[in-house]
Amino acid sequence: MLDKRLLAIANLIRKGSYVCDVGTDHAYLPCYLVKEGITKQCVACDINEMPLQSAKEHIQSYGFEAQIETILSDGLKNVPSAKAQDIVIAGMGGELIAKILQGVSYTKEKDKRFLLQPMTFVPYLRKYLCENGYEILSEMPVIDKNKTYTILCVAYTGVVKEPSALFLLVGKIPENQSEEAKIYIQRQYQKQIKIAKSIEESSEKKDKAQQYYQIAFELKDLLNKKEG
Repeated sequence: MLDKRLLAIANLIRKGSYVCDVGTDHAYLPCYLVKEGITKQCVACDINEMPLQSAKEHIQSYGFEAQIETILSDGLKNVPSAKAQDIVIAGMGGELIAKILQGVSYTKEKDKRFLLQPMTFVPYLRKYLCENGYEILSEMPVIDKNKTYTILCVAYTGVVKEPSALFLLVGKIPENQSEEAKIYIQRQYQKQIKIAKSIEESSEKKDKAQQYYQIAFELKDLLNKKEG
């Protein structure tokens, strides 16, 4: 059974697409996708031999060797473009995800879709995507074991944008009408207030604290609109 993060990703995969799961670990997601008939062909890749071996064993336990290919690869470097239509990069830091996208030229092909689930440096990833011609089509917030995640559905358009400070924090989540979206924004609001107060207490740079308060007020406004 997939955890909430991976299940949310599975629900965003385009039916029938050739899926590449980067950093697959035990290949839980590819096995689920094939088992549920969401796709017939997957690549499960990892940079290390040991998790790839675990993936192979899990794939064999389902008898899916013909549908799921395992590839030892640093990011997407050993994965052919034809075997990567819907590309999943989950459970990594935002900086590493950006580096993986930079690693091969075919990530800028417009038929590709990316399901990205950063564990850290989420604003960094949003900034990278906007400034390098990738469009965030939607974001799916997930609350699992009281931890807050977001899954970004992304495509390359070539249109470069300069994101606002507010967008870097919440991206497309305000467009989502779920309760998880409210929680995500609320937690970002609380974080900005905490940072602002900490700066006030430890520094004379009041203007810097005010920047965080300003973002917090904008986040609060988003929450009020959702509750209204």
